[in-house]
Amino acid sequence: MDLNGNGNQDRGEQGIPSVTIKLYNSKNVLVSQTQTDKKGSYEFMRLAAGTYTVTEVVPAGYINITPMSAVVTVGSNNRRAVIDFGNANPATIKGLKYNDLNSNKKFDNGDQGLPDWTIQLQSSNGSIQTAVTGIGGEYQFANLKPGTYKISEVVKSGYTNTTPTSRMITVTSGQTLNVTANYGLFGNMHAATQKFAYVVNDNSNNVTVFDIATNALVANISVGANPWRIAITPDGAQAYVTNQNDNSVSVIDTSTNGVINTIPVGVAPTDVAFTPSGAIAYVTNGGLGSDVSNVSVIDTASQTVIATIPIGFQPYGVAVSPNGNQAYVTNGEGNVSVIDTTLNTVIANITLGPDQGPAGVTFTPDGTLAFVAEQFNGSVAVINTASRQVVNTIVVGPQIGTFPTNVAVAPNGTLAYVSNSFAHNIGVIDIPSQSVVGSPISVPGIAAFVMISPDGKDAYVSINNLNEVVKIDTVTSQITGSPIPVGSNPQGIAINPDP
Repeated sequence: MDLNGNGNQDRGEQGIPSVTIKLYNSKNVLVSQTQTDKKGSYEFMRLAAGTYTVTEVVPAGYINITPMSAVVTVGSNNRRAVIDFGNANPATIKGLKYNDLNSNKKFDNGDQGLPDWTIQLQSSNGSIQTAVTGIGGEYQFANLKPGTYKISEVVKSGYTNTTPTSRMITVTSGQTLNVTANYGLFGNMHAATQKFAYVVNDNSNNVTVFDIATNALVANISVGANPWRIAITPDGAQAYVTNQNDNSVSVIDTSTNGVINTIPVGVAPTDVAFTPSGAIAYVTNGGLGSDVSNVSVIDTASQTVIATIPIGFQPYGVAVSPNGNQAYVTNGEGNVSVIDTTLNTVIANITLGPDQGPAGVTFTPDGTLAFVAEQFNGSVAVINTASRQVVNTIVVGPQIGTFPTNVAVAPNGTLAYVSNSFAHNIGVIDIPSQSVVGSPISVPGIAAFVMISPDGKDAYVSINNLNEVVKIDTVTSQITGSPIPVGSNPQGIAINPDP
C-alpha cells in the first residue's frame, strides 16, 4: 500500500494480499498468473529465457500509483528480476466556494455558497483537473492519487477574494479532506455590489448588520448603552455609533464587524456625521434630559476629540454639507446652528420658530438646500443654504400625531423621504416643486428612521415598536419582502457607501 503515493515502498507501508498478477510473453500470450500472498509478495518460477510483460489487475477500491505493467528480460545470466507494483485507496478533496458576507475569512451563519465557480486542482506533474461548484457552492475532486496538490479558484469579475486564491494540500491513501478542517474553503465578497445595513438597537445595546441584497443577518455587534445614531466613513472602513447613556462613540471596523475603540464625548450624544473626506466627525451632545449642550469634534485618524463647540440647547441632528465647509446642527430651542468646519465655531443660527422640535437634518446632493424634520409641527423646513433662510415649510401630516424624525434624500436629489413616526408612514417630497407626492407609504408600526440605499432603489425604515426593518421599493412605493428582524427598539440606520 503506497500511502503517500511516492511510488516506493516506505517503512510502515504494508503489502496488499490477493492481487492478481499476470505474466505475458513477447507475443502477448498469457503464460501464467498468480495472486499475492498475505504480505503482498508474488513470484513466477522456472521461466525460460526471454522478454516478458508483468501486469497487475488493480483490485476494486484501489488505484495504481506505479505503472500497471512492466517489461522485463530474463536471460541465462539473469534468472531473477523484481517488479513491484504500488497501489493506494483513492483520495478525495472537497470544499466550498462561498460569499464571505462579513469578510472575516470564515464560513459563518448567513454566508451562502456560490454556484458555477471554477476550481482547479494541479498535481505535482503539472496536470490540471477542473470542477464547477454546485448550487450550494460545493465542489469535489475524487479518485485522486495520494500526494500534494495545488488547489485554486478562478475569481470572477466583480468579486474580490477574502481568503487566498490558491493553496497546497497533501492527501494520503483513502483520505477525504473537506471543509471541516478549513481546507478547500474559498471566500469571496462582491466588491462592486456588496452592501450592508447597520441598524442601531437602543434597548439591546447593539448594532444589527444585514446584507441588503439577501436580507441575511451578518452580525450583531455589542456597543455602548442606548445607541441612537450611526454613520459610516466615506471610504466605508468604519462606523461610528453614538451611545447616549455611555457618553461615548463606539468605532466599528466594518471589515471585521468588531468594535475597535470607544471615544469619550459629551453628555448624552445623539447624532454623528462625517466630513466628505472622512477626516473629521461631528457629534451632537445634549440629548433629552441633558443640561450640557455642545458638539464634539473628532479627528478620525487619532480617534480623539480635538475640539468642543458650544451650541444651542439640546442639539439633536447634525449633517455636513457636501462641500464639507459647514455643519448644520438642530437645537431644541427651535433653530439650526451653522458651524464653520475650518474654524469649528458657530457662525450663524437659522430660526425655525418656537415649539418646532427640530430633529433630523440633511442636505440635497448639490448642497443648495437643507431639510429639517420638525417633530412638533408635522412638517419639514426647507433652508436655502446660500441665504441661510427658511424658504418653505412642507406639511407632511397633522400637527398632532405625525412626529417626523428624519429626512433622507435620494442620491439623484429628486425625492426626499420623511419618517412620520407616530403616523406609521413615510412621506415623500418632490424636491424641485417642494411638495408632497401622493399619499404617504404606510408601514406596520412606529417609523423611527428612514435610510435610502446608495443606488436609490430602496428605502429602509426601522420600526422601533416591532423590532424590525422594512424595505420599500422607491419605484412602486410598496413594502417588498418580509420584515427584517433586528434588535430591541431599532433607531438609526446606515448603509456602506459606494467605493
